[in-house]
Amino acid sequence: MSSVETAQLKAHLSAYLRAVEGGEVVTVYDPARLCDFLPPPPVNAELDIVAVLIDERARDRGFTTVG
Repeated sequence: MSSVETAQLKAHLSAYLRAVEGGEVVTVYDPARLCDFLPPPPVNAELDIVAVLIDERARDRGFTTVG
């Protein structure tokens, strides 16, 4: 498997098409879009996500939780 950015793919399209026809997997990515990615904010460390999930599932099933 190989990865290629869009500009490189455009410059050498026939070579990548031959590779794909031969069974190779080629992943195409746009580096400008990768730069635009913002990671999510940090999770509040005081929040017990497992307890929240258990409470949510219990409410969905019509139960109430204690605590």
